[in-house]
Amino acid sequence: MPLSPKFATQVIDQFFSKERLLASFPTVGRVVPELNNESVREIIYKQFRIIYVVLDNELIHIIAVHSSSKPLSNISLFG
Repeated sequence: MPLSPKFATQVIDQFFSKERLLASFPTVGRVVPELNNESVREIIYKQFRIIYVVLDNELIHIIAVHSSSKPLSNISLFG
């Protein structure tokens, strides 16, 4: 089922609010279990996993927004 433009805009806005949270508290998320790397963390938002890398206390990179209903793989992260 396709998302409506209005719903998609709301979800994107909410993702950006999570980005601001991560900018203030970069280690708030849990370590991604499949990777077991302290620098690669995630927070869960609705049915999505927002996966990010903590480069230092002032810099993070969001590397994926992944559906939690699908398995995580290198392709989904780096493909």
